[in-house]
Amino acid sequence: MMAVWANATFLILATGLAVNVGYFLWRHGAGLDAASVGRGRPEGSIRSFTGLTVLGYGLVAVGAAVLLLLVGDLPETALELAAFVGIRLGVFLIVIGVTHFKCLTVLSRVAGAGADSAKRQEPVRLRHAKEDPLDRVFEAARLNAPSGL
Repeated sequence: MMAVWANATFLILATGLAVNVGYFLWRHGAGLDAASVGRGRPEGSIRSFTGLTVLGYGLVAVGAAVLLLLVGDLPETALELAAFVGIRLGVFLIVIGVTHFKCLTVLSRVAGAGADSAKRQEPVRLRHAKEDPLDRVFEAARLNAPSGL
C-alpha cells in the first residue's frame, strides 16, 4: 500500500511541476513572437514553433517521470516514502530544468534569427588581448573556403 502512495505522490507532484514549467515556457515563448515580427518574421511563426517546443518538453518530462518510477526499490515505511519521493523529485527537477533551459535556448535562437540574419557582426576583441597566430590561419581558410561549406 505504501508503494501506491509513493507513486501517486510522486506523479501528482511531478505532473504539477511539469505543467507549471510548460505553461511558463508557452506564455513567455509567445512573447518572443511580437519581438520577432519586427525582424521580418511572419506573425505567429514563433508561436507555432513555441507550441512544438513545449510539446517536446512535455514528452521529455513525462518520459522522465515514468522512468523514475521504475528505478529503485519501493518504500515500505513512511521514512522510505519521503526518501523515495524526495530523491525522484530532485532528479526530475534537474531533468526538467535542463530541458527548460534547452527549450529557451532554441526559442531565443529562432526568435533572434530574423530577416537581417545575413548581417554578421564582427566578434568583440579586447584591447589588450594578445592575438592568437592561429586566428590568421583560420581567417585565411575561411576566406578561401568554397561557398558551399
